[in-house]
Amino acid sequence: MKLFSCNLMIYLIICISIVYTTIDIKGVSPENLDIYLKDEFICDDVKIPKSSINDNYCDCENGKDEPGTNACENGRFWCENKGYESLVIPSSFVNDGICDCCDGSDEYNDLVRCENICLEVGKERRKELKMELKLQREGLKIKNEWIKYADEHFNDLVTKIENKKEECNDLNDLLEEALEQKENAEEYQNVAKELIDDGKREDETWIREDESIDQVDDEDTIEYLKRVEEFGYYKERAEQFEKTHGYTPHEFIESVKEAQNNYREISSQVSDCNNELEKLEKHLHTDFGPQKEFFKLLDESFEYNTDQYRYTVELFNQVRQGGTNMGTFDEWLNSDYTMIHYSNGQRCWGAGNRETTIHLRCATENSISDVTEPNKCVYELIFHTPAACTSDRVSDLVKILDLQDKNDKDIDEMLKALDKTSSTFSWW
Repeated sequence: MKLFSCNLMIYLIICISIVYTTIDIKGVSPENLDIYLKDEFICDDVKIPKSSINDNYCDCENGKDEPGTNACENGRFWCENKGYESLVIPSSFVNDGICDCCDGSDEYNDLVRCENICLEVGKERRKELKMELKLQREGLKIKNEWIKYADEHFNDLVTKIENKKEECNDLNDLLEEALEQKENAEEYQNVAKELIDDGKREDETWIREDESIDQVDDEDTIEYLKRVEEFGYYKERAEQFEKTHGYTPHEFIESVKEAQNNYREISSQVSDCNNELEKLEKHLHTDFGPQKEFFKLLDESFEYNTDQYRYTVELFNQVRQGGTNMGTFDEWLNSDYTMIHYSNGQRCWGAGNRETTIHLRCATENSISDVTEPNKCVYELIFHTPAACTSDRVSDLVKILDLQDKNDKDIDEMLKALDKTSSTFSWW
């Protein structure tokens, strides 16, 4: 008798629990249930009777009085989906002949029979979530190492900037010297050229000693003879030039070329140095994430090959398609550091300058995938990196999995209890 009374009590408790959990209003989540259980329902500042809820007539402009029917186009239907994840769908999806909720609750008018597949779907989803959780945790370990690296090396940028400034100053001093040498050399360049030309003319031109300038018709020869009258013949003048400048005219012309080349080379070095200095100073003020976790990727380059193109990503510099600039680093697009925008790429006919958006995803290795062009010369791609893994996502995944595990246990315990009680009663 005591065993019978005990089992009866368990059965009644379970039945009460089941009844209690079914005290709801179709399409309404538990957190919003209270406003529907009142004697009167208020919507759009107007009170309507409780009987108007889910009566298949849209009384409220916001559609809140018909959460469980498709009477209101802007209504919302809540799928419990126990064993999986709850879902909110437009109430226009209710009884439309398509199973939108995995528990089949959105199709209740016998138009179509929807099986409850939430437990099956939930198991697959949990596998995915557990795999992601493992990935996030492993990636987070690498990310923490990168944060430590940034703590130890970010200030090296300051040292690099100071060293680069000193290097640029030294190069500017060399450039001034090279400019002076070039200008000095170029000052007598024309004299050396004239001497060389006159030397050639003496070899090629024969003039009688008694022949005067007035008897010569060729203008170049006339100019040459004038120089001979004033300065003497080539050999004498060339010897004097060499004594003065330390070079023969031919050697002097070569020295001028060397001075010009030296100036150009040092000028290029100064330009490169200033560009590198500007780049370093820009990096000093670049946002590398809340804990500078992306700093580790500063000087790294990544490639991704398709059948048509090779893509190159330098995360804080630019994105390229072969030799085409698809955009230069511009800014982070959101506060959770999952999107970067690159602008002012190579001009694209009919579409302006190319631009790219990179979507960052958690991974244990750095890689590129899924390059797309949603609009002409506007690109998107995914960059996988440990720097995108977050402790917040780990916490969320743990909570979701714990909640789903708890739901599974609740269901399992209830079924087990019902099985036990059913064996006690012959009429069950």
